[in-house]
Amino acid sequence: MKTNTTMRIASPALLLTAWLLFPQTAECFYNPSTGKWLSRDPIGERGGNNLYAAARNNAVNRMDLLGLDVGTVTVAGSHAFVNDAGYWGHERGWYIDLRWAPPASWNQPWGNGSRCRPCLMAVWTQDASRTTAGFGGGWHTDWDESDYEEYSRAWAPGKNAVAEMWDEPSNSGSMVSLWFQISSKWRARSKVKCTKGTDAGIIYKTVEWGYDWSYDTTPTGFGPNISIGPFAGSSAGS
Repeated sequence: MKTNTTMRIASPALLLTAWLLFPQTAECFYNPSTGKWLSRDPIGERGGNNLYAAARNNAVNRMDLLGLDVGTVTVAGSHAFVNDAGYWGHERGWYIDLRWAPPASWNQPWGNGSRCRPCLMAVWTQDASRTTAGFGGGWHTDWDESDYEEYSRAWAPGKNAVAEMWDEPSNSGSMVSLWFQISSKWRARSKVKCTKGTDAGIIYKTVEWGYDWSYDTTPTGFGPNISIGPFAGSSAGS
């Protein structure tokens, strides 16, 4: 009887100790000293073949609060551009180049640990919003998986190692002339979406970015801010 009583008391005590010693996520426990989950990765092979790795075993420089991170986004370029080639050719805008790389095992040849990859193709899609002189501001689909090729290149195993997108929104013509002293704000939510495989329809990453522009000035950038999955509250769909 004493042994049973002790075990009933010890079990909650052990759980409390584990709760205090190990940081928790929304899905499971994580051990920062080993850089591993104490249980299997909640997204399975979507995060790579190592089901007990967390934050790619680099907890100092990376974070995965919910245990749902898939792939890595790199900002290859993000800067303002100014073009004054002609009176009606004035342009003020922003250039961006984003690249998403899947877990390393997804790019391995078939049979080398890649047969568990849940996605066979991923593309960039984008929602956008423009406010000019206080008007506009509603979100709309800039492009989706049906017409992504004009703005991006898809990832697919054996074809492209990364999914890449580029965009160059701008204010031009009369909006930049001496007659219209106005301001403009442009925002985008660029998303990496799986289009083939068991993960089809899932958003892996969202990048918020954009620029602010006032008459006769160089645009000022917004972001890029990278988040996991779809942007919470986006009205333009996911």
